[in-house]
Amino acid sequence: MNNMMNENVIEQQAERYFDQYRDHIDTLMTESIITKNGGKVSSMDVYALGKQLEQYEEYQQFVENSNGGTLSNMGQIPNVALDVITATNATSIMPLLASIQAIPEERGLVYHKKIIAQTTQGGFTKGQTINHPHDGSLIANSESFGSGHNSTTFATTVDGQQSYSSTMGVPVRPHTVKLYLQDGNTLFEGQDNGQGVLMGTNGMFGTVDYSNGAVILQFVNAPSADLEIVIEFEADLEAQDDITAISTGLDTTNIDAEVFALKAESGILMEFSFQKRFGRSAEDEVASDLTSEMTRVLNTRAIKQLARSATGNTTWLATPPTGVSYKDHKDTFLDVIAAAEAKLAQNAGRGSINRMVAGTTAAAILRSMPGFQALPSGTEHQVGLYGYLDGVPVIRATNVLPDKEIICVYRGKGYFEAPLVYAPYMPLFVSDTMQVTKNPLRNQRVAAVWAGITPVIKTFVTKITIDNTSENSGQTVV
Repeated sequence: MNNMMNENVIEQQAERYFDQYRDHIDTLMTESIITKNGGKVSSMDVYALGKQLEQYEEYQQFVENSNGGTLSNMGQIPNVALDVITATNATSIMPLLASIQAIPEERGLVYHKKIIAQTTQGGFTKGQTINHPHDGSLIANSESFGSGHNSTTFATTVDGQQSYSSTMGVPVRPHTVKLYLQDGNTLFEGQDNGQGVLMGTNGMFGTVDYSNGAVILQFVNAPSADLEIVIEFEADLEAQDDITAISTGLDTTNIDAEVFALKAESGILMEFSFQKRFGRSAEDEVASDLTSEMTRVLNTRAIKQLARSATGNTTWLATPPTGVSYKDHKDTFLDVIAAAEAKLAQNAGRGSINRMVAGTTAAAILRSMPGFQALPSGTEHQVGLYGYLDGVPVIRATNVLPDKEIICVYRGKGYFEAPLVYAPYMPLFVSDTMQVTKNPLRNQRVAAVWAGITPVIKTFVTKITIDNTSENSGQTVV
């Protein structure tokens, strides 16, 4: 495939970045939200962070080379920039929801995985895509794919014809060949005896050549016309030249990086007072606030993208029916989660709900569920990790999602098995103090990110809505 990402190169680059930014990679491995979620930081995660750190150093070089500029123009920023980028990557919810793929150009390509058949077998032809993030899995449509079992039409009867033949084209295991034909109320059925003889009912008989699957079928009395003769058999996998083969490919999606930017102002007199009173630099405080707010902006965009791409909606009617306590009725919410998971698996052909993003009211309901483990820091952020429901991370998105809405996500273990891609072109940076033109007593700082965020596997996302308008209990799946 053209534009294929070479994963061997990614591995090599990750090793290089580990050596180049060892302290920062160590921080990622110990402090990452992935690690704290019981996962493991992969070479692709190391590559993603290393690439962003390298991009910042390229920006820093750009400052030095532009119009006689020097690093002194950036104040203390170069001393903490790499730490800020690392901390942002470690604490952001983005790795829980997205594949992070740094892009080398403003307009780039991001990748997601597909599975391709490499042999013609089991209803698939060589080169056919059998599992694609946009179309789901087609393997379920073929019970014979990846196994020796086959069931197919052997022949269609012709008026007055008593003999039929066909070759399966593969070695066949003895004692596994069966043929069926329904003619009105009369059932013709035959099976081989392991010695190459096909023995059947109602005057059906024949022979089997196990070396190539050639079958000759005879009827004493010709059946009616236009009836399907079905054959089932087990291919002898050991005797075949090869077995079913698949390959993993990467498909691409175009992405354009956009600029996210914020600025903050502070007065010189206030900064002096802050330093005297608290012993800390007001400039550093402003830079920290800008960084936190920029992380929230990016998280918000990611969640909005997921919400727009959700496929299907499962509704929970929150008002209990007459005679049922709310405590007992609330247990039915777990059934709604199961229904949403079934919808997701149906759409994608695989997967389960292993990430949840909830509005304020929905998050409170999840928090009250048995098996919910709240995080001490879960209420400190407008958008952040809130806790775990039976091990599934729950992200609360206050004033980002509707209060009574939950976005249910499948995030696969593979690097390319994510519903969303975050593609930084220039990572988070914060400029140093610049005076406000009209007031020399005021300074300003700017935080900016140049990155793309786009959904790539929409079938990995579905939605739950909590409805308080009905008095009838139950659930509906749309």
